[in-house]
Amino acid sequence: QQKFIQRCFEAVNGKKSANLKRAFKKNETAEHRIIGVTIETRPDLINQAEVKRFRELGVTRVQIGVQHLDDQILKLVRRGHTAEQTVAATKLLKTAGFKVDYHLMPDLPGSTPAKDLKMFHRLFTEPNFQPDQIKIYPTVVNEYAPLYQWFSSGQYRPYAPEKLAALLIKIKLTVPYYVRINRLIRDIPKESIAGGNKITNLREFLQAELKKKNLKCKCMRCREARESLADLKKAKLFTQQYSAAGGTEYFISYESAKREKLYSFIRLRLNGPAELKNNFIPELRNALLVREIHTYGPLVPVKHRRAQIQHTGFGKRLMKIAEKVALKNKLSKIAVIAGIGVRPYYRKLGYKLQGTYMIKNLEVDAKSQKLECFGC
Repeated sequence: QQKFIQRCFEAVNGKKSANLKRAFKKNETAEHRIIGVTIETRPDLINQAEVKRFRELGVTRVQIGVQHLDDQILKLVRRGHTAEQTVAATKLLKTAGFKVDYHLMPDLPGSTPAKDLKMFHRLFTEPNFQPDQIKIYPTVVNEYAPLYQWFSSGQYRPYAPEKLAALLIKIKLTVPYYVRINRLIRDIPKESIAGGNKITNLREFLQAELKKKNLKCKCMRCREARESLADLKKAKLFTQQYSAAGGTEYFISYESAKREKLYSFIRLRLNGPAELKNNFIPELRNALLVREIHTYGPLVPVKHRRAQIQHTGFGKRLMKIAEKVALKNKLSKIAVIAGIGVRPYYRKLGYKLQGTYMIKNLEVDAKSQKLECFGC
């Protein structure tokens, strides 16, 4: 795995390196930079040692195959993990500043639309979960999968298309402003599906259905500004504070007045008292964590400053707000889980590499603790 990551960086850098550390260093100034590394794994494989190894590999986001929160369903499909292990994995990852994504599967054997909808309500109302992004993969039957035998014998019957669509619409309406629905189906050819959803443009289909009902999904992907720069100067600042995995998180964003368009955001985390004082990653002790910061718009080369959202100063403004949040919580240190290619950006803001994080020690100033721009 380490060699694979190294080869990825070497491909982008355009030259080989003696080791992974040197490949990282080269990428900081390369023409093409890697701003984050995402991996997929299982919740039952995540522990402190594995989390530390993720950081050594430059990982910034972890997608975990949660599938469902009902242990009876997980046992029936022989998933091999429990909901409690998902809770533990989520806490470990967030305590270390990672962005956390869940893979979820409605319509599994043993489930019902009511059980599935309950699962999604739990995701965003119970502090143990609160993922940042989700991928929703309605169960499909492939003739080569063990599930095909259950399907053929009548032991398993997928939801009818209209029932699945109604469920997915309800699910989309439960997703809060601070969560992104990355995907709604797996890329499986329709011809390979024996049972289950066969709509290949499911996202567009659901959007059309929502429009007919005069409803809108609040998820981040449905609101991303992309190339739409109209009314950019009228962007307003919003803050959502919520409990998550034993800590407090802030989703602070620049959006249009009615929150229909998302321009830029930052995710902050204040670990709980025990993890704040004795984090298993020493450099994160007594620090406010910046887990993610992003400004939407077309990709712009590092050395070019065109009139795009990336160069409107949203990022720097959000980082200043992060400093105020830290000081308000009586913390004098901020740690960013920065991708390798964006380390130079944080150095310009006064951050230094400590371990695998970009760290800044703040000067405690009573005036700087005044938060005039938002209520948090």
